[in-house]
Amino acid sequence: ATVQIAAFHALRNIVCRNSQNRSLVVQVGGDTAIINAMFKYPQNSLLQQRGLGTLCNLCIGSEFNKAAIGKTGTKAVMKAMSDFPRDPTIQAAACYAVVNLCGKDGVNQERIGAAGGVGLVLNALKEYPSDTGVLNPTLLALKALTQKHVANSEKLLNLGGGSVLLNTMKNVPNLVNVQEVGAEIIGDLCQMGGNYYQFNL
Repeated sequence: ATVQIAAFHALRNIVCRNSQNRSLVVQVGGDTAIINAMFKYPQNSLLQQRGLGTLCNLCIGSEFNKAAIGKTGTKAVMKAMSDFPRDPTIQAAACYAVVNLCGKDGVNQERIGAAGGVGLVLNALKEYPSDTGVLNPTLLALKALTQKHVANSEKLLNLGGGSVLLNTMKNVPNLVNVQEVGAEIIGDLCQMGGNYYQFNL
């Protein structure tokens, strides 16, 4: 797996700020190679981390790439989260991948929600309540998963997500990003209406 790890590191940086490179990598099947390697070496934490980072970058600003990667990449991202629940680096990388996969893509929202993504991201938020390196991406991922998506919103609150969000915000009152994104999630959930969206303040 050493070759794949080195290749992912190179690809992640090659595509980060270059939209043409992002398109070319997906056109030649680079995303599929990454996903296949993640499934082939499920216990290699460094490969999973690099793979997640590269998939995340490939989705930047490209609806085509999001759609192409989402078909099987969402499963790879969820598997990495599930296999490494106590690895904060992988949890953060997976959450950033969720954010980029879901942006303006309701199909990927649906896929990740159906694969248990809401619960996995919520578990990461509960596992790392004061780790800013994980807090920020988990909240962004929850926002991406639930924004204008009723089923995922209901899953979040049925799993106790409302209380987790409020407790997280109370525990880190001085972290502006956490307060802003947490408030946005709660506002979005309440705006959707219904009995599911009740918060005990």
